[in-house]
Amino acid sequence: SADTATSGSDYKSIGTTVTFAAGSTTATEKVSVINHNLIEADQVSATVRGRNLV
Repeated sequence: SADTATSGSDYKSIGTTVTFAAGSTTATEKVSVINHNLIEADQVSATVRGRNLV
């Protein structure tokens, strides 16, 4: 789908851990985009769903 991104072909993986500040419901991480000349916006946001959230 045009609204999805795949690790390894669209962006470089940052690993499996994102650290949230105490009491926070959001966190920001930078990722390296592959084929950046195809991006149509200055910023891209993503929603990440996970399990075992502590």
